[in-house]
Amino acid sequence: PLYPTEELIWDPNLVPEEHYSGDYSLALPKLNLQFLTIHDYLLRNFNLFRLESTHEIRDDLQDQIPRMRASADQDEGTYFSGSARMAVPLAGLEVMNVKRPKVGDEVPSEVRAEVRWSLTGMLPQIREEWDTLREHDVIFLIRIKAPEQPYDGKVSELTVAEFPEKFGVMYVRGAEITELLDDEGNVISDPNPA
Repeated sequence: PLYPTEELIWDPNLVPEEHYSGDYSLALPKLNLQFLTIHDYLLRNFNLFRLESTHEIRDDLQDQIPRMRASADQDEGTYFSGSARMAVPLAGLEVMNVKRPKVGDEVPSEVRAEVRWSLTGMLPQIREEWDTLREHDVIFLIRIKAPEQPYDGKVSELTVAEFPEKFGVMYVRGAEITELLDDEGNVISDPNPA
């Protein structure tokens, strides 16, 4: 897949932890031009770029998810008592279309969905940031099942593999925005007026 999922993001063997001290070698492909075709070179470059991007995405998730302060309610659902700048609970998700997997793949080749969120109660500058989202921007949908005991320690003390367990991260899926609609279903291309 083009976007990283939870398996890649939280695997310290594939994407090294932030505290790499150089004591051991990383299992990353080298970009040596010797004996490479242009295809091999571009593929290795793409894989290195993808791993670097995944590391940045993981850093953003480790910053935003604790700020949301997920808690379990009486119905074993999840509610959020905190807030983060670019993370909001979804108001709704409706899958519109699922295309068959490509030959040799196990996952659908494309999933189209309508994602709804509400910016009610957000500060004006944060609303403006959300209003700058445009077609072809990438967003990440995260499924969180609040743990029974919320984590109270420091996030920096957790290993990469411990983070999803402590904060209840179940799934992470990347998505590309194809169009933005307002409450009435009109396509919007300019930022919403304040």
